[in-house]
Amino acid sequence: MKRLIFKMLIVGLLGLSACTDDQTTNPSSEGELYQIGSVAIAVVSGDNQEMGERIGELLGGRIREYYELKIESYLNSNGSLGYGELLTRANDLWDNVFPGSMKLMCGGMALTSGLTLDQIKIMQLIDAILLERNGCSGIIAWDDYTEGRSVLIGHNTDNAKAAAYDHLLCITVLKPFDDENQIAIIDYPGILSVTVGINNQGMVIAQNEAPMADVFTEVDLSYPWRPLLSHDWLRNYDTVDELRSIYPGRAPAIGCNYLMADRFLGVCFETATDLVLERQPDASGLICETNHFTTGTLLTHNSVYFGNSTNFPTYRRRQFLLSKANELKESINLVNLMESVMAVPESAGGVFNNTVRSFVFRPMDKMLVLKSPVSSELLYIDMKDYFD
Repeated sequence: MKRLIFKMLIVGLLGLSACTDDQTTNPSSEGELYQIGSVAIAVVSGDNQEMGERIGELLGGRIREYYELKIESYLNSNGSLGYGELLTRANDLWDNVFPGSMKLMCGGMALTSGLTLDQIKIMQLIDAILLERNGCSGIIAWDDYTEGRSVLIGHNTDNAKAAAYDHLLCITVLKPFDDENQIAIIDYPGILSVTVGINNQGMVIAQNEAPMADVFTEVDLSYPWRPLLSHDWLRNYDTVDELRSIYPGRAPAIGCNYLMADRFLGVCFETATDLVLERQPDASGLICETNHFTTGTLLTHNSVYFGNSTNFPTYRRRQFLLSKANELKESINLVNLMESVMAVPESAGGVFNNTVRSFVFRPMDKMLVLKSPVSSELLYIDMKDYFD
């Protein structure tokens, strides 16, 4: 597939019009913009503020369009909170749980994207709580279930309202100058939290919702914020086993289900605000997970809403995933995982809202297959090309 590339080298001696006299840009800070099908891939390097500046320069038009289509649309429709209330909530998130590295990136975007820092804070808040983003499902298969016994992880996101802005889906690759990992965030332009992402070690994290009653007003901000945890984990950990050793002590602010995979194995963590459990695989080499589904203790945990009855759409979807995975046992690969297993029919709960995008990763060689939300074309993206 033809790949278009636009490259920009930013040299510190020349400076930037948006910088003040005491701001400098590292001579090797740079940004590259690629286009594969309908998906833009922005690759930025530098310290945290410089990476934010490069994101704003490369994706500024897309960031402003996304803000208008999602945030302004929310404010102008039947949104439960007005601008002032959203900003108050965003500032609470910013002050209590937003990491310093991501604050610097947001500050950099505010210099170059055409949005103010307050607008960027609101954009991060709306995305971080995954507003209107539900009905997701995922699968990890390895060993006896896959060709060559390689680990594969698939995830889709359902959201009927996203059709208005899903043409803006992009991949943002961060290459920090420090010793942290390089990471790729698959989301909308300017979004720094991670719902689906991969790092240069081949570790993949995907998360699905299991929300409490009111994520705007009932979140205890003394807990970490779940998509911010995912960003931190990808930048600082190399393997699933490393995360296993630290994660049970770090429950997120809102309950969710995490799928995590590396080139060796996959795991699923089910979480509430004060409880984290690692769910046992459905079979040796297979984990199927859907939004709001859980097992064991969390089924009766009163801070999280789960559905596990046969009438609940995502329960039926999980049963479908299990059935298809067992049909394809020993032969699951990147293509049939996307085209068969992830293509859940409506009768099986496949259209909880609407599937707007699907991803399949092979951590071993960092290969990504992405179903374009615009044309439904399968895009094959070798993420090694964008990491050092």
